[in-house]
Amino acid sequence: MKNITSHWQASATLEKIRDNLKIRYAQMFDMYTGHINGFSLPIQFYASSPNSSLDKRIQNEAHTAFTFSNIEQAIIDEDIIMPLNGTFAGYKYAMPGF
Repeated sequence: MKNITSHWQASATLEKIRDNLKIRYAQMFDMYTGHINGFSLPIQFYASSPNSSLDKRIQNEAHTAFTFSNIEQAIIDEDIIMPLNGTFAGYKYAMPGF
């Protein structure tokens, strides 16, 4: 199965990123996310509102995102803390516990 590092994710304060034009809002999780830096390594910043349903580990800990050729197969038998979904058009994702 092909997988590559897609980007690193790091938390940011909601006030710092909410109004940036490169930020997307995911109503399902009440979170904001986007690439807003000029680093050579892609870093995606995200912030959740106090009412977000996201697991606290996702909200508070940096993590790495990977791209898989078959995400459905990649998450079999994993402890999933963010279920497989496609909040952003053309982009499916899930997150195992870490």
